[in-house]
Amino acid sequence: MLAPKLSHQEICFLVHDLGLERCFWAVWPDQKSFQAYGFPQAYGVEERKLSSLRKRILAQYVAAFELDISDEAKTSIYRRIRRAELPEHMQKKIQEMLNLKHDLFSQQYQSIGFEEEDLNDLSLLKRRYRQLATQHHPDQGGELSRFLLLQDMYHQILRKMPRESND
Repeated sequence: MLAPKLSHQEICFLVHDLGLERCFWAVWPDQKSFQAYGFPQAYGVEERKLSSLRKRILAQYVAAFELDISDEAKTSIYRRIRRAELPEHMQKKIQEMLNLKHDLFSQQYQSIGFEEEDLNDLSLLKRRYRQLATQHHPDQGGELSRFLLLQDMYHQILRKMPRESND
Protein backbone atom coordinates (compact mmCIF):
# COMPACT_ATOMS: atom_id res chain seq x y z
CA MET A 1 0.00 0.00 0.00
CA LEU A 2 1.31 3.44 -0.88
CA ALA A 3 2.03 6.00 1.82
CA PRO A 4 -0.30 8.96 2.35
CA LYS A 5 0.17 11.93 0.07
CA LEU A 6 3.28 13.95 0.78
CA SER A 7 3.03 17.63 1.54
CA HIS A 8 5.59 18.48 -1.14
CA GLN A 9 4.43 19.85 -4.47
CA GLU A 10 6.53 17.54 -6.62
CA ILE A 11 7.77 14.05 -5.82
CA CYS A 12 9.95 11.63 -7.74
CA PHE A 13 9.51 7.89 -7.76
CA LEU A 14 10.76 4.67 -9.25
CA VAL A 15 9.15 1.33 -9.89
CA HIS A 16 11.20 -1.79 -10.53
CA ASP A 17 10.07 -5.20 -11.73
CA LEU A 18 11.22 -7.98 -9.38
CA GLY A 19 9.67 -10.73 -11.50
CA LEU A 20 6.62 -12.94 -10.95
CA GLU A 21 4.37 -9.85 -11.00
CA ARG A 22 6.12 -8.37 -7.95
CA CYS A 23 7.31 -4.77 -8.10
CA PHE A 24 9.37 -2.56 -5.84
CA TRP A 25 8.42 1.11 -5.57
CA ALA A 26 10.03 4.06 -3.81
CA VAL A 27 9.06 7.72 -3.45
CA TRP A 28 11.28 10.71 -2.60
CA PRO A 29 10.00 14.21 -1.74
CA ASP A 30 12.14 15.72 -4.51
CA GLN A 31 15.01 14.95 -6.85
CA LYS A 32 17.59 16.54 -4.50
CA SER A 33 16.70 13.97 -1.84
CA PHE A 34 17.17 11.17 -4.33
CA GLN A 35 20.48 12.54 -5.66
CA ALA A 36 21.83 12.83 -2.12
CA TYR A 37 21.17 9.06 -1.82
CA GLY A 38 18.66 9.79 0.88
CA PHE A 39 16.44 7.03 2.08
CA PRO A 40 13.04 7.25 0.32
CA GLN A 41 10.15 8.73 2.22
CA ALA A 42 8.04 5.69 1.34
CA TYR A 43 8.73 2.35 -0.35
CA GLY A 44 7.42 -1.16 -0.62
CA VAL A 45 6.94 -4.32 -2.65
CA GLU A 46 3.57 -5.15 -4.15
CA GLU A 47 2.08 -8.08 -5.99
CA ARG A 48 1.02 -6.30 -9.16
CA LYS A 49 2.22 -5.56 -12.65
CA LEU A 50 4.67 -2.74 -13.25
CA SER A 51 2.30 -0.71 -15.45
CA SER A 52 -0.59 -0.83 -12.96
CA LEU A 53 1.68 0.17 -10.07
CA ARG A 54 3.06 3.08 -12.11
CA LYS A 55 -0.50 4.25 -12.91
CA ARG A 56 -1.49 3.98 -9.25
CA ILE A 57 1.43 6.14 -8.13
CA LEU A 58 0.73 8.74 -10.79
CA ALA A 59 -2.93 8.83 -9.71
CA GLN A 60 -2.09 9.22 -6.02
CA TYR A 61 0.69 11.79 -6.40
CA VAL A 62 -0.48 14.56 -8.69
CA ALA A 63 2.92 16.18 -9.41
CA ALA A 64 4.95 12.96 -9.63
CA PHE A 65 7.64 12.15 -12.15
CA GLU A 66 9.43 8.86 -12.64
CA LEU A 67 13.20 8.80 -12.31
CA ASP A 68 14.97 7.92 -15.54
CA ILE A 69 17.61 5.47 -14.28
CA SER A 70 18.83 2.08 -15.46
CA ASP A 71 17.46 -1.22 -14.19
CA GLU A 72 20.89 -1.89 -12.68
CA ALA A 73 20.63 1.34 -10.64
CA LYS A 74 17.09 0.43 -9.56
CA THR A 75 18.29 -2.99 -8.42
CA SER A 76 21.11 -1.36 -6.47
CA ILE A 77 18.66 1.01 -4.72
CA TYR A 78 16.33 -1.91 -3.91
CA ARG A 79 19.19 -3.92 -2.39
CA ARG A 80 20.50 -0.95 -0.41
CA ILE A 81 17.06 -0.30 1.07
CA ARG A 82 16.42 -3.95 1.86
CA ARG A 83 19.85 -4.25 3.49
CA ALA A 84 19.15 -1.15 5.62
CA GLU A 85 16.06 -2.88 7.04
CA LEU A 86 18.24 -5.57 8.58
CA PRO A 87 19.54 -5.32 12.14
CA GLU A 88 22.93 -3.61 12.40
CA HIS A 89 24.84 -6.82 13.23
CA MET A 90 23.46 -8.43 10.05
CA GLN A 91 24.43 -5.38 7.97
CA LYS A 92 27.99 -5.64 9.33
CA LYS A 93 28.09 -9.37 8.58
CA ILE A 94 26.96 -8.77 4.98
CA GLN A 95 29.57 -6.02 4.54
CA GLU A 96 32.30 -8.28 5.92
CA MET A 97 31.28 -11.05 3.53
CA LEU A 98 31.24 -8.64 0.56
CA ASN A 99 34.69 -7.35 1.51
CA LEU A 100 36.02 -10.90 1.86
CA LYS A 101 34.53 -11.86 -1.50
CA HIS A 102 36.18 -8.81 -3.11
CA ASP A 103 39.55 -9.64 -1.50
CA LEU A 104 39.38 -13.28 -2.64
CA PHE A 105 38.32 -12.13 -6.11
CA SER A 106 41.30 -9.77 -6.34
CA GLN A 107 43.77 -12.32 -5.00
CA GLN A 108 42.55 -14.97 -7.43
CA TYR A 109 42.99 -12.70 -10.46
CA GLN A 110 46.31 -11.35 -9.26
CA SER A 111 47.62 -14.90 -8.81
CA ILE A 112 47.22 -15.52 -12.56
CA GLY A 113 48.82 -12.17 -13.50
CA PHE A 114 46.03 -9.59 -13.72
CA GLU A 115 46.54 -6.37 -11.80
CA GLU A 116 43.95 -4.29 -9.92
CA GLU A 117 43.84 -1.51 -12.55
CA ASP A 118 43.23 -4.11 -15.29
CA LEU A 119 39.94 -5.04 -13.64
CA ASN A 120 38.51 -1.54 -14.15
CA ASP A 121 39.59 -0.67 -17.70
CA LEU A 122 38.61 -2.77 -20.71
CA SER A 123 41.58 -1.74 -22.89
CA LEU A 124 44.07 -2.52 -20.09
CA LEU A 125 42.31 -5.81 -19.43
CA LYS A 126 42.50 -6.88 -23.08
CA ARG A 127 46.16 -5.88 -23.32
CA ARG A 128 47.05 -7.79 -20.13
CA TYR A 129 45.02 -10.81 -21.28
CA ARG A 130 46.92 -10.96 -24.58
CA GLN A 131 50.25 -10.78 -22.73
CA LEU A 132 49.23 -13.50 -20.27
CA ALA A 133 47.68 -15.68 -22.98
CA THR A 134 50.94 -15.58 -24.93
CA GLN A 135 52.91 -16.35 -21.76
CA HIS A 136 50.69 -19.26 -20.60
CA HIS A 137 49.75 -20.74 -24.01
CA PRO A 138 50.73 -24.44 -24.27
CA ASP A 139 52.34 -23.79 -27.68
CA GLN A 140 54.62 -21.26 -25.99
CA GLY A 141 55.66 -23.67 -23.23
CA GLY A 142 52.92 -22.82 -20.75
CA GLU A 143 50.70 -25.25 -18.88
CA LEU A 144 47.31 -26.07 -20.40
CA SER A 145 45.51 -25.94 -17.01
CA ARG A 146 46.89 -22.46 -16.26
CA PHE A 147 45.95 -21.25 -19.75
CA LEU A 148 42.38 -22.55 -19.36
CA LEU A 149 42.17 -20.91 -15.93
CA LEU A 150 43.33 -17.62 -17.49
CA GLN A 151 40.62 -17.84 -20.17
CA ASP A 152 37.96 -18.59 -17.56
CA MET A 153 39.05 -15.67 -15.35
CA TYR A 154 39.14 -13.29 -18.32
CA HIS A 155 35.55 -14.16 -19.23
CA GLN A 156 34.46 -13.80 -15.59
CA ILE A 157 35.96 -10.31 -15.44
CA LEU A 158 34.25 -9.36 -18.71
CA ARG A 159 30.88 -10.47 -17.31
CA LYS A 160 31.40 -8.38 -14.16
CA MET A 161 32.39 -5.20 -16.02
CA PRO A 162 29.68 -2.61 -16.72
CA ARG A 163 27.92 -3.28 -20.03
CA GLU A 164 28.79 0.07 -21.64
CA SER A 165 32.51 -0.62 -21.41
CA ASN A 166 32.08 -4.23 -22.48
CA ASP A 167 30.40 -3.61 -25.86
